[in-house]
Amino acid sequence: MKWYDSVKTKLLGFFFVISTIFMITMLSVLTMLKNDVLVDNASKEVSLATIKILSNLQNTKYRLEEIVLALASTSSELKDSNDRKKIIVNLLKANNSGLITSGGIWFEPYAIDKNLKDFNYFFNHTVDNKFELIKGYSQKSSINYRDTEFYMVAKYLKKGGTYWTKVYNDPVTKIRMTTVVSPIYSEGIFIGVASVDIKIEERGEQIFGDFKFPDRYLMMVDREGSIMIKSMLLSKYLTSNQIYTKDCQAFTEEFEDVKPLFEKCAIPSDYNRSIANALVKSVDIESQDSKRIANIISQQESNRSKDITKDIKFVDDDPILKKDSIIATFNFPKTHWKIIIGIPEEQVLSESNAMYQKIIKASIYLTVLATLLGYFLLNSLFI
Repeated sequence: MKWYDSVKTKLLGFFFVISTIFMITMLSVLTMLKNDVLVDNASKEVSLATIKILSNLQNTKYRLEEIVLALASTSSELKDSNDRKKIIVNLLKANNSGLITSGGIWFEPYAIDKNLKDFNYFFNHTVDNKFELIKGYSQKSSINYRDTEFYMVAKYLKKGGTYWTKVYNDPVTKIRMTTVVSPIYSEGIFIGVASVDIKIEERGEQIFGDFKFPDRYLMMVDREGSIMIKSMLLSKYLTSNQIYTKDCQAFTEEFEDVKPLFEKCAIPSDYNRSIANALVKSVDIESQDSKRIANIISQQESNRSKDITKDIKFVDDDPILKKDSIIATFNFPKTHWKIIIGIPEEQVLSESNAMYQKIIKASIYLTVLATLLGYFLLNSLFI
């Protein structure tokens, strides 16, 4: 009798076939389960990897909003100009980190002084860490401050409300910055605006902490898609590819994989049309942007969408990292900011993959052990 006709060989072959089928079935099931929970695991891991960055940004945002609210509340109460100047400077210094670029208070015509139509106090941060009053701002500016975005929008905010502008260049200081404002009310009547400015592009480390990651990139954009902050790795990529762009559409044409992440740059369908129509009359606000602003104001009034939302996308061969990556986009509904973070997939899912490998190895060992035990048991009992 030939060896392959023996009962032992057939028995061993039977267990080999059964174990192979079992292993293939089990691996298929595990792979399906892994893929099902992949997005959820990635979302959790990305949250853990970015919690410090988002926390630093939120804390900075709240601190600056507290300062501008304090400016708005005290400005309506003080009558003496010297006291008002001192209070403004002290509040601008309250942050004590050099984060504030400039700030001040701006009033309605003749609201403070019946002899002055344009009345404001605007202080600029100097190199010696002081705040210097810029005299004659209205005469130096190419646009009246009451026609600018920060002032026009603040008129539609309730007392105690705040609003963040898009990135823009100040017409007098020529500094690229973003501004947080709050309306000033006196006896229920709107009389002006308090503002705090941040030269945000140069304050990345102060806002986010250390974000010079060698193996990940970060970008912060405003509601129009203008790049507010970018990490070193992304800066090198943008420079080398000559696509330092102002709008999200141009950027996504060069980086196709992030296009779905910018869908919220589109014009919202839910906005206050009367406010949008009023804002577009300003020379500083375009028609499409007036709808985005009106949407932000509507959300504040209805107290909706407080939470930051998160989108996850898996990218094959990320052009910046040169490997598979996970791109997370965090959307801030009250400002329409977006934080975009790209992290290597292997780094985010290292723990999940390690656990998956352990399960696979354990399953293989158990299958081989069960096959051998079954073979020897049947061999000893029946053969």
